[in-house]
Amino acid sequence: MRYPTAAAESERAPVIVGSRRWLIALLLLAVAAAALSVAVQRNVFPFYSGDRDEPVYRYQAQMLEEGRLTVPASQEQFFRPWLSGPGDGHLVMAFQPLWPAVLMIADTATNSMLPALAFAAMLGAAGVYALGVELFRDRRLGIGAAALYALSPFVLVLAGTFLNYVFAVALGTWMAVAVVRAVRRDSPAAAAGAGALFGLLFLTRPFDALLYALPLIAFAVASRRDHVEWRKLIRGGIVGAAPLVALTLVYNGVVTGSLLEFPTSAQSRGTAAFGWGRRSLAPEFPPENFTILNAFRALARNIAALPSWLVGAYVGVPLAAWGFQTRPVRDGPRLVLLVAMTFVFPIGYLAWWAITLTVEGAYVGIGPHYYLPVLVPLSLLMAAGIRDLVRRARSGRRPQRILLALTALIAVAGTAAFVPSRLDNYRFVADVERHQAQPVLDSVAARPGPLLVINQREPHPYVMLTHAVLANRPTLDTRVVYAVDRGSAVVDLIRAHPDRPAFRTVRVLDVGAPLSSIHPVLVPQRVIAGPRITLTSTIENRGERRVVTAYARFGDRRVARVIDTASVRGKQYEVRWTIGPSGVSIEPGPFAARVTRYPQIKEERPPQVPRAGRAPRVDVVVGASFSSRSGTRDPDRVELRYYARSRAGAVQFLTAPEQWTRIGAPISAWLPITVAGALRATPTASTTR
Repeated sequence: MRYPTAAAESERAPVIVGSRRWLIALLLLAVAAAALSVAVQRNVFPFYSGDRDEPVYRYQAQMLEEGRLTVPASQEQFFRPWLSGPGDGHLVMAFQPLWPAVLMIADTATNSMLPALAFAAMLGAAGVYALGVELFRDRRLGIGAAALYALSPFVLVLAGTFLNYVFAVALGTWMAVAVVRAVRRDSPAAAAGAGALFGLLFLTRPFDALLYALPLIAFAVASRRDHVEWRKLIRGGIVGAAPLVALTLVYNGVVTGSLLEFPTSAQSRGTAAFGWGRRSLAPEFPPENFTILNAFRALARNIAALPSWLVGAYVGVPLAAWGFQTRPVRDGPRLVLLVAMTFVFPIGYLAWWAITLTVEGAYVGIGPHYYLPVLVPLSLLMAAGIRDLVRRARSGRRPQRILLALTALIAVAGTAAFVPSRLDNYRFVADVERHQAQPVLDSVAARPGPLLVINQREPHPYVMLTHAVLANRPTLDTRVVYAVDRGSAVVDLIRAHPDRPAFRTVRVLDVGAPLSSIHPVLVPQRVIAGPRITLTSTIENRGERRVVTAYARFGDRRVARVIDTASVRGKQYEVRWTIGPSGVSIEPGPFAARVTRYPQIKEERPPQVPRAGRAPRVDVVVGASFSSRSGTRDPDRVELRYYARSRAGAVQFLTAPEQWTRIGAPISAWLPITVAGALRATPTASTTR
């Protein structure tokens, strides 16, 4: 089979689009890519994809809309957004500004950020087509490669998120187009364009910009064209790149205080850095010991999963290998470029600790997304392989036609095989957010006026991490403001916003309902203060347990009393507790005569989410336990947990408690179950000491 020689191809005019037929095909493909990206976002990821970086990009876009590059330090205690860290008098956000700027432009122009997703998908598909034409002078191959790229599960999924990976790949691909054209046409203008695209990519994903540059430098060296004036091309590239690289460094200086310190490093205070050692997303999270061995394990698992994201799944790899051996691909500079583009990102990212985080979602999440750039050379090679198979099938030989049909059938089946598990995963993520976050959104929508919503207690200090849709605007000028639960310091927050009725999200499980129906409710949150707080609790025995014990804790002071040893179902008891600066005490009642007969039980604090930082301390616990006999080590319990603190001889008390139930042995588990039927409490402030 005869192919044009490389020399003959290089003399052809590098027409990217050509006839109207190819222009229409390219436009249709670009429009399809744009439409699919919007459809995936709206229908598959209505509550984001589960990657918590997504809302951060939107948040940074909103910052740019409001003319901000940083977040005021005053928001650190209660309103700190996810992936922000303290800087020099402000909070630093983690990401470079170009993709947030694109989101901001789309939002300003259309009142929606979705057009930015469509733009990135279109730009990437067009870039793959253009690179195919520049390399192979074959528009049919270019359209095929662009379709394989744009319609791959990898791009379909990531293009439906607000992450910057698809946009970065589009910039890198067009940079490759510009470099190939500059070398082949000896064009300083194209070199300047390549430099500008490098600068834009550096302003988006700096490390990716450096990795993209390596294969392109290798291509230029391999070309060794005598007619090329290399000094002019290098000068043009520097002229194109210098302003944007300088802008990146200036941005670094403004937000981090150092030209050479990037926001991700500043935000994490150095815990998220390249290289091996102890690494984590933020100082509040336990570090991971990232070793070279861990890096290669993550590489192996991510590479093993990568083919499942291609069109044709694992059939795509043999197709790419077949395309690799075709003569046009094996032209020296092309070979160097495609091979280098295939391997540079997996090898380069061996030094980035977060590749270990992508392993869990390598097959069913959003994939090994750091390797998305590999899809461009693979799509070109697959298109070359398919083109060669089609040409051979057209020769009329039956075995070759059968091979082509069988390859197509296996490719379709392979692609479809991974669809159900991925859709199940995406539905699960959406259902969790719909169940856990949508009730809060519905509740705040049903309440008029400005609101302050204190998120449920979590072992981290961030808004929009646990539930990404419960997010603030940077200026906190929205009707609903979400705050981090900071324990009894919430007293200061409520007093600082007297114009906003305060609510606290509390997780509850209705009695008799399955565990899957745990859901949040909004409970009004007020501050009461006085020399003493009287907490009147009503306990009801809702089972067949005979021994009922009431207990309470404030600070380090614990009190527990057995109030009945012959209780029956439905019997109620009223217990009054006094909370004062010195601790908690129980007021005398009809059960006081039996106090000395039974030892106090130890009030056990149920564990919180481990290994992710400290949760705020719950200061006041009022509870009751129910057991069949005295001395049971693990009785059933119900608890109300309040925040309180002592200031200048007075007690400040927050009225909305967490509600918990402990199922005793043999289950021995705490559950966030509503206990209104078994334990009720009414706090009142006393004006006398």
